Order: sequence, then structure tokens, then C-alpha cells
Amino acid sequence: MKILYLLLIGIMLSIEGMAQYESYATLADQAQDKLHNSFRSSNGSYYIEKNGTSNTYFHYWWNAHALDVLVDAYLRTNDSKYVTRMNTLVNGWSSNNGGSVYNDYYDDMQWLALSLFRAYEATGSAGFLTMSTNLWNDIKTGENSNQGGGIAWRKTQLDYKNTPANAPAIIYACRRHQKWGHSWELDLATDLYSWLKDKLREPSGRINDGINRTGNSSIDYWQFTYNYGTFIGAALEMYQSTNNSTYLNDAITTADFAIQSTEISTNGIFRNEGDGDAALFKGILVRYLALLAQEPAVSVTKRNAYKAVLEDQALSIHTNGFNRTYGTIGSDWTLTAGSSVWLSAQLSGIKTLEVAADLNLSTPTAPVVVFENCFNGGYAVPIGVGSYTLNQLQALGITNDQVSSISVQSGYQATLYEHHDFTGNSIIPNYAIGFSNA
Repeated sequence: MKILYLLLIGIMLSIEGMAQYESYATLADQAQDKLHNSFRSSNGSYYIEKNGTSNTYFHYWWNAHALDVLVDAYLRTNDSKYVTRMNTLVNGWSSNNGGSVYNDYYDDMQWLALSLFRAYEATGSAGFLTMSTNLWNDIKTGENSNQGGGIAWRKTQLDYKNTPANAPAIIYACRRHQKWGHSWELDLATDLYSWLKDKLREPSGRINDGINRTGNSSIDYWQFTYNYGTFIGAALEMYQSTNNSTYLNDAITTADFAIQSTEISTNGIFRNEGDGDAALFKGILVRYLALLAQEPAVSVTKRNAYKAVLEDQALSIHTNGFNRTYGTIGSDWTLTAGSSVWLSAQLSGIKTLEVAADLNLSTPTAPVVVFENCFNGGYAVPIGVGSYTLNQLQALGITNDQVSSISVQSGYQATLYEHHDFTGNSIIPNYAIGFSNA
């Protein structure tokens, strides 16, 4: 039987003995491999903006997050290949960035300093720490009295302050304080936090983007997922540094606001904020919400609620967003990615898969699984509810004319059609069948 189209219909009523999808760790490995094999520059020392295109630009802060996900993979697998990849990326940083490790944007340098610090803690490599500290010394020069305090967004616009240039700095200063006990770093974090909370956080927990961008002290009320993530991270680190519950309550209030806001989520999935820089944003929220979900001082009820939100994100990528043929993840986690995606989107998806693996979230279950060979042999591809064209099936990893058996769970119905337009012979299998490939 030739399987060209597959239509899945029905509402879940009762699910019995459901087949398991691949683990999140398996998908994280595949996405990491795609990062390494398809996004590396021609000299192999950094990751290009978009795979499968001529867009080979070295994007400073995206590559900082590439380092971050390499650390994730190393912590999960203990595989030294990820340390090699970290070293290659970091050692080539200056030459790929015009002969300097520094940047005009303070927030960009903060992302790199944070990733380097994590790399140092994961590997013990002094080189990572030295570069991270050098960046920190430059970042601190961005603090000034314009708008009452805070760190500027960029060196050529010192009177414009925003959440992305302050919340990560608070996280970083706190982590250094927790490591070495330097009181001045906690003092700096405290000052930055007080400024950020006063200027850009509302009592409801809402986080606004910036102030004085246009020179008239007005606030940009833009809603971005990563601002919620970094504020949650900053408040959590302040709590862990001081044991002051006010900070923890701030983190919880902001997390609750974020997961309930329709400006942040659509039908429970962090919204598609677009390509380019924005495609990286929601993976940052995932990272810091996951840290809050693991904080013992947070109530079990809250922790479980945050884990459920994170599970929804991972499930959406697993079921819909991840292209199993190409190993790609796009900016919209509800749609299967194409063969070519932005590096920012790939990284955001990897962050989420790594979090899901780290939290040991339950792997999703499939109402239907198709198999390459009879008796459920060969490759197995899980399929969710929906209607699927040939291209969509191939994007999921199903090869045309190479399906020989199918398993359908109780409470679902699958209709298999002979022709591409849902016509010709059709069959509705009950639970599991096998057939010859013809």
C-alpha cells in the first residue's frame, strides 16, 4: 500500500498503552548535531545566522547563546566533544568579531559573560573565566546616573536604559558573589535591581522593555518573553544571594503574570515573536522559568505549575515544531520548521529541549505511530491529531512508499488514503495493522 496522505481524526476519549515518542534528550542531540553540522561557518569557528543560505554573518549575541547551549549539552551528556566545540567558538571570538571580544552593546556582552561563566563552572577552564571577567570589567563602565541609574544599552547611547541590559547583569553579579563572596558585586546587583524594579517593572509583575530611548524619558511598554525570563532570573539570583523572600516573591509574581498574559502566550504556547533576534527570546524565558521551577523555596504547587507550562512548550516542539528530517526548529513552535531556519530560532528550541531533558519532563505520547517495516520494525514516527500532506509527512521523517505498519491508540481513528487529494482507496485501521509495501 502506498501511503501518500494520512488523515487523523477524533477526540481523545481514553488512552491505553500509548507508544512513547523519542526522549527529549534524543531530540536535543539531533538539534545539537544540526547546529554543529549545518550552522558552522566555513572556517568552523562560529555559527552563521541562517543555515542553507549565503547569510554567514557572525552574530555576537546569538553565538553567545550558542555557547550556552553547548554548555547545556555538556552538562547533560558529559561528552568532551561539546568542550571542543566550546573552545573552538571562544578561541575564534576575537578574530570573528573584528579583532576584539568586546561589543558596543552592553547586553550582548552580558550574554557572552554569562555563557562563559557557565562554561567555566562546567569545565573548570580558566580561559573561560578570564574572558568572562574581562567582559564584566567593560560592562560595569555602562552604569551611570542617567535615568536614575542602571546600565546603558549601548556605549553610544548612554542615556537609554532597558531590561535586557540590566537583568542579565544582575544575574551575573549575583553568581560571582555566590562564587567568591565579593560584597561589592552584591551591592552592584542590589542597586541595579532596585533601579530595574522601580523603572521597568509594574506591581502586577509586568515587565516593560526600556526607558528614554527617544530622549524624553518615556517608557517602551513592549512585551518580550526574554524580559520576563531575565527578570525572573535576576529576582531568583537576588533571593539566592540574600535569602530575602521579597526577591523570591518578585520572581513568582512576574512568572505568574508572564504565563497568564495573552501578550506572552497564545493558547498556552509562548508566542511567535518573529525571526531574527526575536526568535531567541522565548528560549531565554524557558531557561529562567525552569530555574524558578527548581527552587525549593517555591511551593510545590507553584513549581508544578511552572513545570506544566514548560512541558507545554517542549510538547509543542516535540509534536509540531521539530522537523525530524532536517533536525530544525523554527520560530513558531506550533508549526513544523523548514529545512532552513534562523540560528536564533534553532538555539531557542535547543534551550527548550535541553530544559525538558534536564527536568526529566514526561515524553509526549502519540495517538498514531507509523513504522517502516512490518511488525512495528524499522523507523518509527509518531503523529499527532491533524491532516497531513505528503510534504508534511516527509518533514516528520516518513519516507514515501516505505511504511509497512501502523499503530493506532484507543480513542483515535486514522484514515489512510491512496491518492494525494484524499481520494482513491482508503483504510481505517483498528489499533495496529501491518501491510506489505507495494
